[in-house]
Amino acid sequence: MDYEKLGRRIREYRTKINLTQEYVAEAVGISAVFMSQLENGNRKPSLETVFNISNILNVPMDYLMKDSVIETDSSKMDELIALLKGRPEEEIAIVADTAREILRHVKGKLS
Repeated sequence: MDYEKLGRRIREYRTKINLTQEYVAEAVGISAVFMSQLENGNRKPSLETVFNISNILNVPMDYLMKDSVIETDSSKMDELIALLKGRPEEEIAIVADTAREILRHVKGKLS
């Protein structure tokens, strides 16, 4: 497991939703110092801690740990859902329209 990448992903999602290290640490039941060390890749969290952090951040656990998880189609779908979750409807519509066009273009090339 690449703990630096895990920490980076945790920090990325935490800051994306404007939560402090202290808030997440308290919600998870760890110290703010441990949370900082975790985000810097200097500490190895338990599976339970990663699970709790993923719940607080509302991000799939397999995305946080993707260096240790074999990617499947459902993992990619979960990642897409996590990216779109909470976004305005107009942004979701733009992404859906763009995906439709990309798939139409790819399908044409594969035929």
